[in-house]
Amino acid sequence: MSKELKIDIMDDVVDIPDKRDWLFDEFLQEEQAEAMTERVRPTDIYKVLDQWKTSMCSLYAIQAIINAYTILEDIKEEWETIRPQIDPATKGLDNIRALQTRVNNANKSWEIDGFLSIPRVWWNTPTGKMTIERRNRELQIALQRWFFIYTGTNNTPWTMSPLLRMQQKQFIWHAFSLVGANDVYRWDSWLYKFVNSYGKERGDKWYWYIRPHDVDKLFTCYIIIPKDSNEFFKKYRKNKKVYSLINQAKELYREGTPEIQKYFEQIQLSKNLEQLYKL
Repeated sequence: MSKELKIDIMDDVVDIPDKRDWLFDEFLQEEQAEAMTERVRPTDIYKVLDQWKTSMCSLYAIQAIINAYTILEDIKEEWETIRPQIDPATKGLDNIRALQTRVNNANKSWEIDGFLSIPRVWWNTPTGKMTIERRNRELQIALQRWFFIYTGTNNTPWTMSPLLRMQQKQFIWHAFSLVGANDVYRWDSWLYKFVNSYGKERGDKWYWYIRPHDVDKLFTCYIIIPKDSNEFFKKYRKNKKVYSLINQAKELYREGTPEIQKYFEQIQLSKNLEQLYKL
């Protein structure tokens, strides 16, 4: 990438692109990118968590993506439970303002399986210069393949209107996650849709919209790769089998002869299985 490293700072938030980031454009050239399929976004289950008056939007935005991916994992596996969403407030306040630190921390803590970068419009990349047209194309592909995208901006004077009015000069910074493309809002034919974390009364009931020609005013866009919760579902499958075995044993006990009932009382199957599997 270009050595012209530009840092945008507004109220202590920073966007510091890293030339070591894996590019989404390079990922698309790999064979596995073609095998991905579209999925349905869990808007009916997902609940937007309000950062209230804290300056923790960078944490709330990444946690919103992690929560949404967790919900989708639960739905995909068709289990009877949807894990509760994690409220970032439970993690405590910190001084992290850099988008890059947030995605790296999420990756190191195994909350995500990695991330890919769509650089800012002024970047030179190994596959060519990033333009507004190219950025729109890559954002469209990423969103159509269901990925959530972590980004932000400091080029808008935030108002109550859901449609962002982007300008060249800097105003108030904010981090958020893009959740949809080709969304229609009032008079605009299509827009990018993102979920906010700062007050339900602002915007379109938590959601806001960005015009395609304003994507050059977004920070670096990070495509978040979901972490499959294999360990959770391994334990879940095992527990389901154990509970099924316990229920069957209870039926055999009720229907059994005194000799059979005495045997079950001696081995204490339910108690021992619950202790062994920590149920």
